Amino acid sequence: MRFIRGSVFSKLLIIVLGMTIGVVLTMNILLSWFFRQYVYKRHDQHLWNTVSQVQEITARLSQGDLSEPAWERSLFLIDRSTGVHLAVFRGKSILASTTNEISYIISNPSVLDNVLALKHRKEAKILGVTRERGFDLLAISTPLDQLPGDTTLIAYTEVSNMREMLGQTLRIVWLASLLVLFMAIPLVYLVSRHFTHPLEEMQRVATRLADGDFRQRVAVKRSDEMGTLARALNEMAERLEQLENYRQEFLANVSHDLRTPLTSISGFIQGILDETIPEEEQKHYLSRVYMETQRLAGIANDLLDMARMREGQMEYHREVLDLWDICGEAVELLLPLANEKNVNLSLVVPGEPCFVYGDRSRLVQVLVNILDNSLKFARRNVLVNGNSLGDGGEVVITDDGPGILPEDLPHIFERFYRGSQGGTGLGLAISKLILDAHQGSVEVSSETGKGATFRIYLPSHKP
Repeated sequence: MRFIRGSVFSKLLIIVLGMTIGVVLTMNILLSWFFRQYVYKRHDQHLWNTVSQVQEITARLSQGDLSEPAWERSLFLIDRSTGVHLAVFRGKSILASTTNEISYIISNPSVLDNVLALKHRKEAKILGVTRERGFDLLAISTPLDQLPGDTTLIAYTEVSNMREMLGQTLRIVWLASLLVLFMAIPLVYLVSRHFTHPLEEMQRVATRLADGDFRQRVAVKRSDEMGTLARALNEMAERLEQLENYRQEFLANVSHDLRTPLTSISGFIQGILDETIPEEEQKHYLSRVYMETQRLAGIANDLLDMARMREGQMEYHREVLDLWDICGEAVELLLPLANEKNVNLSLVVPGEPCFVYGDRSRLVQVLVNILDNSLKFARRNVLVNGNSLGDGGEVVITDDGPGILPEDLPHIFERFYRGSQGGTGLGLAISKLILDAHQGSVEVSSETGKGATFRIYLPSHKP
């Protein structure tokens, strides 16, 4: 994967890595603070526990159960066992000490005053002793009431001991954090790739689709939102490929439908001009030319209507109409064609009118398109039956033709789809668009060998 600045992958990688590093650093800071507090409190408690031991043996000294030399030996034993140094002061004069390091406290009056003042604060404090020695002390002091006079017990330990243990702990924490970061980098990379690779694949496919290659598909098999988007893109590609196939086939059909009448017109006119066609037959052939031009005009009008409807530019001149009058007008227009094909075209409608609100010429066009389709394939009969419904009117057109093939049935109203029975594939598509504009609908059912049935519905209008 090539790192491209500004890409989704690079942004996601940087964001997730930044969040990971931020979380690790935050955790390290919190852990460092926690361990510092823990170690400090642990040593503080250790000092106070040692003070309690000293107070116990001092109480025995004051009660006469322990001699002063034995008491001093006990202080040394406590120092050795706990690692806490002890010193007893009366005023600012030292009575006993378990280490020679007390001399550095005595030699610095300000440090001694600070240590002695701690007995009023009941807390440990880190004190810098001497710059030459370069070590600090964690010290506490408390009144030693078991002895007479202003007696103070000082317990202290070198901070270096505490810092050494804390440093070891923090080194382990930071090393563990670095290990986590090194392990997180490939994991973050894989996670980023997991989420961005489908997007890159879909971008590639979308680009190829935009270039007209509708055979492209997204090879993403996932059940999350990415998978849903990939499947939607694949479905769109399939529809585009299907439409492109329809379009190519449609162009071939239209070219053929245009070339045939143009060839006829050209041949008839050429025959008239070079007098190959006798003068007495020229009127007949001119009528044939006129019929072919009407056929060309019909194809051109269908193309224009489809373009206007798809762009929402079709104008409708709506008025209140009787649906049964519309049916009668359409049947009347197609009676000559039915007679020419020896097909019985009949109309059965209720006696009561069914009022609808729409464009007369466009609704007649819908019925003519569907009736023309039925007459094209009917053997003997085409029946137009009107039914009044509670909320509208229904026109049922039934023929006894060969029916519509099952594979053609779902696509019969799609633009450019001509199926296995020919045609430009525009008439029925235009009819559906007109009905949609009138809040109506059309459905078709068919069984191979038993004809087809079209059901047209239009909502009623109260005049």
